[in-house]
Amino acid sequence: MGNRCPDCNHFVSVECEAELNEFEFDPEGQTVKASVRLTLLCAECGTELAEAEAEAEDTFDHFHEENPENPEDEEWEWDAEENLELEDDCPEPEMEDRSVGKGRYAKHFWGAKIEYSIHCKTCDETIEGELLCEEQASYFDQLY
Repeated sequence: MGNRCPDCNHFVSVECEAELNEFEFDPEGQTVKASVRLTLLCAECGTELAEAEAEAEDTFDHFHEENPENPEDEEWEWDAEENLELEDDCPEPEMEDRSVGKGRYAKHFWGAKIEYSIHCKTCDETIEGELLCEEQASYFDQLY
C-alpha cells in the first residue's frame, strides 16, 4: 500500500495498531462481541495515516439440562447469567494481516485477533474462542 506521509513528505510503509473500543459478553444469548479501531501508522515517524472500525461476533453453545451433582433433582434450573463468567473482561487484541490473491489484484486485510475464555462454574469447564475484527486496506479512511 503506497501511502504518502504528510510529516515525512514521502511514500512510506505502514504499521497497524488496534485499540479495543468495546467488548461484550452475553451469557444468556451465549455471544461474545468486539469492536476495534484499526489505525495505519507511518513506519518512520508514527503519524496516523488511515483508520477503520471493525467488528466481530462469536457464539458458543454451553448448557446444562440437569444438575451434575444431583441428576435426580427435577427442580434444579441452570442459570447461564449466574454460572458463566468471562475470565478476562478486557482482552488484548493481537495484530493480524493477510493477503488474498496474488500480484496486482491481491487484497490486503488488517485486523485484530481477540482470544477469550469463559469459565462455567457448574462443570468447571473452560470454553475458549477467538474473534477476528478485520477490514480490507482499501476501505480504511484517510486521515490527512
